[in-house]
Amino acid sequence: RTPSMLGLMAASIENFLQFCFESKAITKEEQKKYNVEAYNAIIEISRQQGAYLMANDPVEAFCESIRHIVAAHIGHFRTRDGGIPAKAETLGWTSEESLGDLPTYKSHGKCIGWVDWNRDEILIDATGAYATIRKNASGMIVYTKQTMLKRLRDAGLLTRVDDTRSRNTVRVTCENGMRQVIAMSLSQTINASE
Repeated sequence: RTPSMLGLMAASIENFLQFCFESKAITKEEQKKYNVEAYNAIIEISRQQGAYLMANDPVEAFCESIRHIVAAHIGHFRTRDGGIPAKAETLGWTSEESLGDLPTYKSHGKCIGWVDWNRDEILIDATGAYATIRKNASGMIVYTKQTMLKRLRDAGLLTRVDDTRSRNTVRVTCENGMRQVIAMSLSQTINASE
């Protein structure tokens, strides 16, 4: 909508300045000068609007909220069998003092999903974690879960969907139970690499 609105604004200003010239309120030189000034102002407004829209992108807000949750230790991810994942400290865990050679990790907050390094996926609990993600997005996610999932799919962040059931979530087995999850790219969402 923004490009068409800016085009209408430019056309309106041009028509107004033409009217002013024809009614002898301004000279031809003033008309040209004001047209250039208006055009430059519209270009600047469009740049500012573009930056505003990027800053308020709900898809980025969704991913940023997930990163915030694990970094602030509000929630964590587990392996699909419920264990400590590789790169645990990037997924909501902290390294604890260890007496032996093996490191010890502690999870923080509630489990918001599972990680599958082999598929480069995080499997977000579609039932329980969406509210936590939305709550930690600083009001940037105003969509329903279904609309947000569609936005994530359109952005190419969903790694799997259930086309048979026309859903943007999938059913997978995690921690010995069938779970409804949002399957997203791990590397694109959390910026973690194995």
